Amino acid sequence: MKVLVIEDEKLVAESIRAILEHKGFEVETVYDGEAGKEYAELGIYDLLILDVMMPKLDGFQVARQVRADRCNTPILMLTARSDIEDRIQGLNAGADYYLTKPFDSRELLACVNALLRRQGDQVDELRMGNTALDLANCTLVCGDSSVRLSAREFDVMRFLLQSKGRVLSKEMILARVWGYDSNAVENHVEVYVGFLRKKLNSIGSNLIKTCLLIRALCFAVFLLISWLLARWAVKPVEKAWQQQRQFVADASHELKTPLTVIMTNAELLNSPDFDEKRRSQFAAHILTMSRQMRQLIEEMLDLARTDGGQGNLVLSQVDLSKLVSDAVLPFEPVFFEAGLTLTTDIQPGITLRGSGQHLRQTADILLDNARKYAEAPGDVTVTLTRSGGRCRLAVSNPGPEISKEDLKNIFKRFYRSDTAHTQRGSYGLGLSIAQNIVLRHHGKIWAESKNGRNTFFVELPVK
Repeated sequence: MKVLVIEDEKLVAESIRAILEHKGFEVETVYDGEAGKEYAELGIYDLLILDVMMPKLDGFQVARQVRADRCNTPILMLTARSDIEDRIQGLNAGADYYLTKPFDSRELLACVNALLRRQGDQVDELRMGNTALDLANCTLVCGDSSVRLSAREFDVMRFLLQSKGRVLSKEMILARVWGYDSNAVENHVEVYVGFLRKKLNSIGSNLIKTCLLIRALCFAVFLLISWLLARWAVKPVEKAWQQQRQFVADASHELKTPLTVIMTNAELLNSPDFDEKRRSQFAAHILTMSRQMRQLIEEMLDLARTDGGQGNLVLSQVDLSKLVSDAVLPFEPVFFEAGLTLTTDIQPGITLRGSGQHLRQTADILLDNARKYAEAPGDVTVTLTRSGGRCRLAVSNPGPEISKEDLKNIFKRFYRSDTAHTQRGSYGLGLSIAQNIVLRHHGKIWAESKNGRNTFFVELPVK
């Protein structure tokens, strides 16, 4: 049996490979969604194991495109995203099963075996009343009469029959047939139900009770309007709750990936089936992920300490010119090793009242961000100037242009323009920490991207 593992976190992918190969499976791994889609469409695999958060194409997009190309290979979606909305989105995208990280190797194997057993267990038709839907030929059959359906008509009809008389809203049909991310509107449902009604009538079917369906849809619209009005009334409270919930969900998600690697490799380490060389590799993987977890926890604690103005800053007179110069010095050899030149233009004598510790942390974050994303060869520039009652710190590096959408979201917690895990060692918390510090100093922070350079600005009041 051939299995394709599509997972951007290489240590997770290799752990899955080790588990499956030990049980006799032939395993191939790819590390981004675009390559995964191309491999999957070859049609040579018995099972796809698919991560969600990946570069180029995420797991939902891969599953959706694979299914659109009529590829029926079973898909096991394996991800740290465990919310019910994510599960629904994954299954609607085309996944056959949704398994969350961290997972037990025994459960993974059980899911793999169950999905492989299902192959060949296919139904030829769906039937209700005097009407049948031929799944092989996309045809509606009633007695001796039949009519061919378009691809979309077929999908709608199949969903209606699979629901076995359950009342369906337009929203439910849209989500199931067109997908949550589609631009389709409720009118699309009305149009295709109308097409199906005409075709059913043409072959003498008594399947669809049009009046009952219209009543159900009208009732669903009424419920939707009521829900929207209620949501508007509690929006301020809900927003605060959602922010808190999102932070917990994001933090949990980011912790699950290294935890999955640690747990899986610990299991493999304790197995007597591997030689010392492989066991040494498993131990190295555990150590690597443990260090990543420590880094993430430290960043989360930093964010908690600076979040929302909690706690008082210890304020003193700070020589910002000297502080920025001192922050630059440790980075000079780092940039040199990366093939980059670090230049500074720091106006002397700029002082302000603030927290020296936190302002130094902000400078370090901006310099480290430039280290991660600067493209060699080129120069990274650091400038500090004063104009009137404000000063401006700018850190600029060469690199790919940041999109307008990313510029709007770049200071959000856990935000990364590339959804791959731990891209370049980043968890998407540093800039959020810097923003909190700057705001507590009554300043502002923003980013600009043009002419092949990305620049982060901090503006602070001076006295």
